[in-house]
Amino acid sequence: PERAAERVCHRALLGECDPARILTTAWERAPVSEPVNAPPHPSLAPKILNRWLELDLTAKAAAGELQRAYGQDALLERLSYLLDLNQSLILTGEAGVGKTALIHGLVARAQDGLGPKNLAGKRVLQLSFRRCLSNLKSPKRLGAAFRKLTEALKKAEGVVPFFSDFDLI
Repeated sequence: PERAAERVCHRALLGECDPARILTTAWERAPVSEPVNAPPHPSLAPKILNRWLELDLTAKAAAGELQRAYGQDALLERLSYLLDLNQSLILTGEAGVGKTALIHGLVARAQDGLGPKNLAGKRVLQLSFRRCLSNLKSPKRLGAAFRKLTEALKKAEGVVPFFSDFDLI
């Protein structure tokens, strides 16, 4: 779907096509994502979770597979402080500046016992709108799928969602 979107943008900029028509065609041809190998959270419905789950950050941190955010100690301390105050975080910035790396750093620090106390003992899941969209038959169903996810997350104990591509909304 991402490459199809790039082709749509390129052809639309050249004036060769109607972007809406090409997006619909690309959408219909987009492959369905493979299921994630992470075990589902017991309190989340696996079908709902697999539609959204990109990475289980807590499991990756426990295995030592998360990249650390080097040179960002002061910012990580500030983010930890905000999380300890029960504040929600929304990191904004251009692509590639390290927003996801900061979240990965927070989770890795929490796993080591140095991060926010609110993340201790919780499972942080990296969720993706792109992944959900690739599993839907129509983009119009995203709203309903998101409502189902939020209801499942409200019922789940100890799950912290992180949306890696919130900028799509």
